[in-house]
Amino acid sequence: MTYQCLISFSSPTAAEKAVRLLSAHGLQATRIRMPQNLAGEGCAVGVTFSCEDRDAVIRLLEKHSVPYRKFYSSEMRDIF
Repeated sequence: MTYQCLISFSSPTAAEKAVRLLSAHGLQATRIRMPQNLAGEGCAVGVTFSCEDRDAVIRLLEKHSVPYRKFYSSEMRDIF
């Protein structure tokens, strides 16, 4: 079973930069509005991708200094 991961960002600009970066490296990523139960305060934008790519995603975001908040996985029930 392939799980979906979600990463939250503090700004729409950072989320869009992440999508462009991941896509440029052959990883499928989609910008979404964060689910209400995860949105919290402030900006509510995230990026979804296959959890199989999680290590590559983290490595790319950190290498290119794209700030992110938190990762979530669809393995966790009732997340998204």
